[in-house]
Amino acid sequence: MVLESLTVPEAVISIAIEPKSTVDGVKMTKALERFEAEDPTFHVSTNAETGQTLISGMGELHLEIIVDRMLREFKVGANIGKPQVNYREAIAGTAQMEREFERETEKVHQYAKVSVQVEPTSDQSGLVFESKIGKEKITDEFLRAVKAGCEEAMQVGVIAAYAMTGIKVTLLDATTDPERSDAASFKIAASMATREAFRLASPILLEPTMKVEVLVPEDFLSNIIKDLNSRRARVNNVGLRGHLQEVEAIAPLSGMFGYTTDLRSISQGRATYSMTFSSYEQVPDIVLKRILGGEHF
Repeated sequence: MVLESLTVPEAVISIAIEPKSTVDGVKMTKALERFEAEDPTFHVSTNAETGQTLISGMGELHLEIIVDRMLREFKVGANIGKPQVNYREAIAGTAQMEREFERETEKVHQYAKVSVQVEPTSDQSGLVFESKIGKEKITDEFLRAVKAGCEEAMQVGVIAAYAMTGIKVTLLDATTDPERSDAASFKIAASMATREAFRLASPILLEPTMKVEVLVPEDFLSNIIKDLNSRRARVNNVGLRGHLQEVEAIAPLSGMFGYTTDLRSISQGRATYSMTFSSYEQVPDIVLKRILGGEHF
């Protein structure tokens, strides 16, 4: 039996916003609810640590348009934070882990034991969950609880607490106590086992990369390429499109903040570009060290 999570658009950038007054808060909520209903790639959440509202989307320009609409159409007064990259975590290897959850109090007696295997998938599509055991060992209710525990473990990664993606979790075995087992016990045991398995499966940090296409007069071509290289971009192709040079590159989103203004300056306003999400890729070690040191991009 294989259960796959529903695939939703992957937001790659977030901005914290804070209303300036209670009235602004009401208007902001109304605006964000409307934008979220209109745009499946736009998401609203709350930072669990700070309580701030986070808006997330597919790029810097995407969120700039959202913020502009909120301020202009809905007359919201708000403090707008700096854009932050939505990194992800994954695993490069395979690992197995068994965990037992047992709790005894005067009123509560709980027990569950699970064994799981974790491994990477190729499509970065969240969680794929599979059970290798039959209904004689675990009920459908408890199986759903195990999957929920695995999903919970994926919400907070083991490197830098970013959400995890592209992982298959296989339930290898489960032990049930007819007198003490319940869904909550299996959810906790599965979450514990899965999280510990992640630590053993060569965890890695991923960053969103973007497909960048620049149209520029030849006089400015070398400076455009030099600038892209400074942003850790990989230039894959340079060719003619009409009378302009077309540059195709893959660049980490963290290096592309402010590119609209910089491109205008480099090309004296004569270049244009488009940028769309490409994929998540493992971050270089030097970038990983900066992130772990608190230097977020």
